[in-house]
Amino acid sequence: MLSDRDYIRRDVAPEPGASLRLPSVSMTNLIILATVVVFLAQLITGRGDRDPVAELFCLTSGQLRAWELWRLLTYTLVHAGWMHIIFNMWGLYMFGKLLEPHIGRWRFLTLYLVSGLLGAGTWLAFNWGQGAGVVGASGCVCGVVMAAAMLFPDVRIMLLIPPVPLKLKTFVVVFAVVEVVSEMAVHDGIAHIAHLGGMVGGYFVMQRYLPRYSLRRLFAWIPNPFTGKWKLHPKPEPRSADSADFMGDVDRVLDKIGREGLNSLTPAERRTLDQARERLKQR
Repeated sequence: MLSDRDYIRRDVAPEPGASLRLPSVSMTNLIILATVVVFLAQLITGRGDRDPVAELFCLTSGQLRAWELWRLLTYTLVHAGWMHIIFNMWGLYMFGKLLEPHIGRWRFLTLYLVSGLLGAGTWLAFNWGQGAGVVGASGCVCGVVMAAAMLFPDVRIMLLIPPVPLKLKTFVVVFAVVEVVSEMAVHDGIAHIAHLGGMVGGYFVMQRYLPRYSLRRLFAWIPNPFTGKWKLHPKPEPRSADSADFMGDVDRVLDKIGREGLNSLTPAERRTLDQARERLKQR
């Protein structure tokens, strides 16, 4: 149990020769680092109008037909200029730091990759057979934003242009509407449809891992003609600290910490751990 774990008991010294576990690194920071490294490679190898790194990593339907499947993910690492990468990495850092501690780094990586794949698939569906290509992590970031809005719908953010405070749930709805209108009416060279695909990817990943945080949280203020209001999934009642089921939950949480680190815990698992600590203090 909790008191038997070496990382809880302060009086237990590590055995001679035992390896020490390195602190877990934020997946958000790792993704940003990898993207910046690739962008620096673009700057170093680029000559005139030619960008060998982008040519190797970008996504086009023609190259996909040639079975260059790595491009379905590598296109997210290359960017079309300083402003492109700055806005994407700033958004990833801001929303990733909010989201990752609550869903865990491996779930966050899954969310990021699935959003990128859905963004790529959606873009290809509307651009198959054309010579144009797509680059950038915007679809991935849009998936992260969607997931953050589902988990924290009432968190307020400040827009840059215009400088207006908005709740995350409002921002996501407005952003999605703007993207749809832009895809239909504006020809600005931006892959708006990939952004929408990334948002869909973020939604499905959240439904897979945390089904109670459904899209309905974003629209809870809209009356439903059948029920009056959207009904959220009720949160499960916490188990009694003296029950056998609770002790089993604690063991599963501790085993997960040993495998994946503290940052991998969900909010419910963190509450279970806090409850177990309080019980240990009372002994």
